Amino acid sequence: MPYINVGLVDLNLGTISDEQGFFEFDVPSGVDGSARLRLSMIGFQTQEYSLNDYLDQDVFSVSMSEETTALDEVVVSSQRTKFKTKILGNKTRSQMIYAAFTTNRLGNEMGFVVRQRKRPMILKKFNISIVQNDFFPLRFRLNFYNLKNGLPNETLLKENIIIETDIDSGIVTKDLNPYELSLMKTFLLRSNG
Repeated sequence: MPYINVGLVDLNLGTISDEQGFFEFDVPSGVDGSARLRLSMIGFQTQEYSLNDYLDQDVFSVSMSEETTALDEVVVSSQRTKFKTKILGNKTRSQMIYAAFTTNRLGNEMGFVVRQRKRPMILKKFNISIVQNDFFPLRFRLNFYNLKNGLPNETLLKENIIIETDIDSGIVTKDLNPYELSLMKTFLLRSNG
């Protein structure tokens, strides 16, 4: 399956599988073989394995079972709601200060917290300013998480949101309308490559 999250539990090591479901990442020699290897994907049950079981294998196969996701209650009202358009995050197109991925390794991740508003937030589009693209094509996934004790907890998505571009620099826009993202609580937005 494409774009599965793969990582070692409680360690800052991991990656994302490619379009065919293949992945690889280096495990430093100091990592204990009893570490847990976790594979997860939206719509499927998370799988965990002992790293020892797979360290000496070149290829291993994993099957994942579908998982039903409970949806929040929906209230239908005849009252018209007035929406305000707001830009969340950084509004500048400055090229003086920026964050960057220093390598083209899968699993790189950065993000920001969006604080709770008085009304639901309906996310319509995501813009990212590319100052300099040294990796072609540039591909990353948007992740939205609820927070528990200030840390990412569970994904708020029902499907992957993938952005791919080959521009050198400029603004890349992803239409979020098909994903019907209406959020009431503080959330974390992350993108990873």
